Amino acid sequence: MPGRPLLDCRALDEALELAALCPMAADGTIEVRPIAGVLDLDHRPSTGA
Repeated sequence: MPGRPLLDCRALDEALELAALCPMAADGTIEVRPIAGVLDLDHRPSTGA
């Protein structure tokens, strides 16, 4: 996808952590989502509890 970085992460939590480090996270919007068919649909990010 031109203009959109793709990250290969082990879990959604890892993708969220990396997205938070992106300079655009401070002033813009970052979309984090799995590529269809790649992520186990039962996976949910941890709640930290």
